[in-house]
Formats: sequence, structure tokens, C-alpha cells
Amino acid sequence: MKTIKFTKNWNNKLDCRAFFTIRLKDETKYKVGEIYKIEDKNNSNVERTGVIRDITDFPIKRLKDQMSLIDMGVTADLGMKILKDLYPEVADWTDTIFSLITIEVILEMY
Repeated sequence: MKTIKFTKNWNNKLDCRAFFTIRLKDETKYKVGEIYKIEDKNNSNVERTGVIRDITDFPIKRLKDQMSLIDMGVTADLGMKILKDLYPEVADWTDTIFSLITIEVILEMY
């Protein structure tokens, strides 16, 4: 099973039934319908499994407050600064494509 790792539980989203994550677009890693282990770097005692329900791609210059507030709990301006720290390899902070990924936590695995 693939893993989606979080460096921080931004906005306490990992405690919710469903949440967003903003990631650099990667069609091979993130796929709608696939199941992932959700890993919180700062809380290894809690194991979660989730399924990607939706992926919406957008150029990073179109990051909106509503996306950043729900994902990280900060406005788009501060969210952009955080993403720049998380993705130092990105040179083009205008047209690089990111993905807003919707993950639903699976409460029980059958």
C-alpha cells in the first residue's frame, strides 16, 4: 500500500473524516480510488488509511484562500510561503501545477 506522509497535522485535518492536501502534481503517485496509508511524522502512534476521492489540478498562482485555509489553516499568501519551503525544488511559482487532493479516511478495513 502506498503512503502519503504529512510533516505536520496542519489545521488538525488528520483528525477529520475527510480532508484536503495540496501536493505537487504527480499522476503516478496520486490516483483517484486508490487506498493509502496516512502517516503523520509527529504522531506515529495513530494509523489511518484513506482513499483519494478527488484530485483537482491547478497552477499554483491560482491558490485561493479557501483552499489554503481548509488545508493548512492559513491564507493563500502564507500557504504559498509554506509550500515554497516544502517544495524547494520548484523553480516556477506561477505555472507549476499542484493538486488539491480530497482524502476520505476509511473507518474500517474489510
